[in-house]
Amino acid sequence: MTLPAILLLRAHPKQILSRSPYSLRATHACKGWLFPQGFCSLFVLFLTTAPVKECQQKVVSWAAKAKGDIHMRIILHQDQPRELWRAGVETRMQVAATNGATDLCIFEQWVDPATGAPTHSHTVEEVLTVVAGEAEMWIENNRAVLTAGQSIIIPAHRKHGFRNLGTALLHVHAVLASPIFEASFDGAAEPVRRWVS
Repeated sequence: MTLPAILLLRAHPKQILSRSPYSLRATHACKGWLFPQGFCSLFVLFLTTAPVKECQQKVVSWAAKAKGDIHMRIILHQDQPRELWRAGVETRMQVAATNGATDLCIFEQWVDPATGAPTHSHTVEEVLTVVAGEAEMWIENNRAVLTAGQSIIIPAHRKHGFRNLGTALLHVHAVLASPIFEASFDGAAEPVRRWVS
């Protein structure tokens, strides 16, 4: 059967393909693929002589490609470069907008004794974890010493920082709720932005 048709595409992350030739549902449509998050409908006018079955197969194919690109992206951390962030601090961005992230970035830092991150803030939440070493960390006027296996949650817009208290290298792991690293440092006119796609 061939005909010009108006097809109703309804998408939700866990919907399955409808059996109706006039109502197509994308198989496991992913957030950001064809539709914004949540449940919505999209009316598409196909002025085509292609069989409806062929149109169904194309929609399923698009969904499968999107699903594969998002769910099976593998990033090798050792392939990501280590960058000198400032004197005594090296950073490796593991996951960010530059390699496909859409909602967060994950990075690690190696910090020489007596150095660290000066007071700054982000527009999003951050989690800092000490992997090795000893760090003094602060949020506003509150200070604490963290050692390996401890994390601190930093709310959005709160001024914070850290420094290496020990005599050995400090290794820190960080998760920022943005795919782009952006920080506003005390005394700086503009925010610092890194790893922009």
